[in-house]
Amino acid sequence: EVKVSKDDNKGYLTIEWSTTPSFSDWFCYATMEARVVHAINGLLSVRKRVSSRVNKHTNIGQIINFDWNMVTLLRNGFLRDGGIMVEAWIEVHRSSTGPPSLSDYDFFTPSLYSVVVLTVEEKKLHVSKQILAHHSSYFEKLFFGDFKEAKQSEITLTDIVLEEFLIVLRRIYNGGTING
Repeated sequence: EVKVSKDDNKGYLTIEWSTTPSFSDWFCYATMEARVVHAINGLLSVRKRVSSRVNKHTNIGQIINFDWNMVTLLRNGFLRDGGIMVEAWIEVHRSSTGPPSLSDYDFFTPSLYSVVVLTVEEKKLHVSKQILAHHSSYFEKLFFGDFKEAKQSEITLTDIVLEEFLIVLRRIYNGGTING
């Protein structure tokens, strides 16, 4: 989960790694990169990349600090609808638990449990509202909040890369939680 915090005139982007309490000796070596995106032209201007070891006791990594006023002054073009856009990448090089196992669930075929169709890059993905909502506050609000999509049986998601979204779905279907 990427979090933004502020201390005096410094802003901080951090990544919080969720670990299961039963994995007392869990660790991973990862390269983390975060970028603050310019709201008007989409250029990436505030950027930092670090590599580090993360374990159960150090599960929060600071990856970028920035001048808070530079990013939050409207004339500088980073604010959009009262917020800033952050892109974050995490590349896990090695982990004590090995690579994450991905669900072999077939999202392209309707099943007994799929009650909604998400269209991404013109591909129809058959998913369970309950599973996605249980593991993601975004999907909980989308499917069960006061949005028109809550009543739709097919929802088109824009600005989403299909292959990346399938990784997120497999993570969720394996019991992982995605905040936001």
